[in-house]
Amino acid sequence: MYAIDDSVQIAFVRTSDNGTIVKTPLSALTTHHDYFLIYVAPEPVSGTLVFAVYGLYGSGTAAGAFYFKNNMAGSIGSQSKQYYVFEWTDTNNDGIPNAADAFKPIESN
Repeated sequence: MYAIDDSVQIAFVRTSDNGTIVKTPLSALTTHHDYFLIYVAPEPVSGTLVFAVYGLYGSGTAAGAFYFKNNMAGSIGSQSKQYYVFEWTDTNNDGIPNAADAFKPIESN
């Protein structure tokens, strides 16, 4: 999984087939709306699972960290996908990711 930013649009792209998961104008990303990725991969030497959470912009990273901590970390053994992509919308318009916000699943695999 990687991100592409051409200074007009930004996207999350699958490494396996270069398929675009999310592509959005940079102007659509705000302190109240973003996308984030939660990804797990084995560390190459030890095999220890490493979790990465990041957004297309800072607000998405904060939303992803909130979502991971509050919705996935406690049940990590039951998570069966390698990655999860979500759209976050600050529905209560307070600029802080919280349980009142919308977290829409976009793709997982």
